[in-house]
Amino acid sequence: MADNVHSPHTVIHDYTTRICFNKYELGGGFAVLIFLGEIPDDPSQWRTSHSFVGSHVAYVSGAGSYGYGNRSDTTDSLSEGFVHLNTAIARRSGLPSFEPSEVLPYLKANLDWRVQAVRIPSFSFKLCVQLADLADPDISPTCFQANRSAVGLERLPSLEITVSETPLTHEPGQPFPIPGRPVYHPEITYGRRGGARHTQD
Repeated sequence: MADNVHSPHTVIHDYTTRICFNKYELGGGFAVLIFLGEIPDDPSQWRTSHSFVGSHVAYVSGAGSYGYGNRSDTTDSLSEGFVHLNTAIARRSGLPSFEPSEVLPYLKANLDWRVQAVRIPSFSFKLCVQLADLADPDISPTCFQANRSAVGLERLPSLEITVSETPLTHEPGQPFPIPGRPVYHPEITYGRRGGARHTQD
């Protein structure tokens, strides 16, 4: 008789920060850095610190000769990026699982962010645009570098960081998990500068 007993499916919860801002608000390039844990006081140590998880960069030149600057009235000013958290949670939290009851309180207590200026030299900005048009994979290291200076969060009032949790269901016999509907948890960042604007979706 064939064995009709199947293993139950596995559900893993995937956690991500959504970073949204007006990329022209500072009139130059910058990056929003995501951390889990204590952040060094020295901005030059942010990207090498144990708590650093990832970043989303605004590729903007302050050089007016190429038509870029503080263009807050343009329709393409909104920039959105995502930083995945699961690997960092697994390495640093000590939690026994990715269950929301475990992870959400941890994120509320430990998730933090900073803004750091990014320098895009005017002589290379035109080249960056050309490389972007060619979808050159080496655009990032050739076109910007962190100048290690902190930017006060009050200077980027458009910044909004929220956390989403997406269930990934892995059915027996299937090579890839199936993502479910993302659930946003604005309560994790609400009430902080640069956090969620509202407590509900």
